[in-house]
Amino acid sequence: MEGAKAKLKVLTIALIVFACVAHAGAQPVDENSEVDRLVKLAQQWEDRSSDLLWSWTYDVYVWFTDRYVPNQDVYPKGAASRKGLEIQICKRGQQVVISGQFPTFGLPPSLASRLAQSYTQQFGAKQVHLPTEPIGGTVDILSMYEDKLGVEYTIPRPTTPPPHQSGAAMPPPPPMPVEIWKSATECRRQRNLSSTGEETLFITLLTMDNPLRLYTDAWQIATATSQTVTLEANSPAGWANTTLRVVLQKGSGRLLRYEILAGIPALPDIWTIRGFTTYSGIMVPAHVTRKRVVRFDDRWMHILYSFSLKSVSHAARCNFHLPLGSIVVDYRLAGNVTFENHAEPTVLQRAVQYRWSGSIPDEFNLRRMAYEQGKLPSAGRGLRATWALFVPGVLLLVVAIYLYRRMRPSV
Repeated sequence: MEGAKAKLKVLTIALIVFACVAHAGAQPVDENSEVDRLVKLAQQWEDRSSDLLWSWTYDVYVWFTDRYVPNQDVYPKGAASRKGLEIQICKRGQQVVISGQFPTFGLPPSLASRLAQSYTQQFGAKQVHLPTEPIGGTVDILSMYEDKLGVEYTIPRPTTPPPHQSGAAMPPPPPMPVEIWKSATECRRQRNLSSTGEETLFITLLTMDNPLRLYTDAWQIATATSQTVTLEANSPAGWANTTLRVVLQKGSGRLLRYEILAGIPALPDIWTIRGFTTYSGIMVPAHVTRKRVVRFDDRWMHILYSFSLKSVSHAARCNFHLPLGSIVVDYRLAGNVTFENHAEPTVLQRAVQYRWSGSIPDEFNLRRMAYEQGKLPSAGRGLRATWALFVPGVLLLVVAIYLYRRMRPSV
């Protein structure tokens, strides 16, 4: 009898202890504290990845479908592909340099035909041709980001005609101008100005930059398990009807997945870290995939990227050399310039244009060129100017207008 009572007492104590532990585990976690903890862990991974040179190779597969069913985008064997593309990313302190090849994509034939007809009528051209092959070609990119300064350059490559068409490769369009811009925040944390707008996304997801500082810092916990935490941010600045979603390892804060869900209905752009390797005792990503769906009129384009880490090594310095004489469009005096507005005429009119001479002009020389091009008003010396001072100013303005109009068509 006494043995039974002893067992009952032990069982009662065990139940009380279990209830206390369960109650403690059920206490709500301070969401802000948890987000702050994950931000700090993700920043530690970024700090460990500084002063490294990353080399990646990747393949791209593209196919069109007549309809889109979420989570059922099956890769077809007949998809168009471009293999063996390369990207190199150098990180040294605050400076990041990215160079390599980006694919360019065509349009569904029905949409390309309608747009070509519209452009022909609008611009009076004899005939306008738009690419309809899923992968139209590639562009070479060379960009540098240093704190709040960004410098970007894009060079289109010749486009090889499809196998069923004869003829030589079509000549590429001229190189894009070098674009220099300044941001209120770090340039590497937002969309860049180039035609892709994605270079900073590649930097973050291929070189262990802090994903919780990219585009936004307003994160909330969406779900959590014993192994992972999923954070969300809704419609950050410049992203209408968009949800950003990040999946991190709960204990280490290591990035596992990054999602951009844009539009209505939401179309996915999903990056997944599928494998890691070790460099100098640090776990670094070695295999990354990206799945993206884009809608064109009544067709859906599916794009699959597969990245493989080629090498990672210590970076003593990052090389960044632009071709001398390249045309530069410098937005630093144009105010708030973003990916969304940098191509608007009112913004371009405020940008300063010149030829690349090997270095970025300081603010004094930039303002001097802006004044010569009529982009800044004269500081003046009051109303008591003499003709000896006034006439040379008029002549300088005439020359500035001439140079400005001469340079604009080339841009």
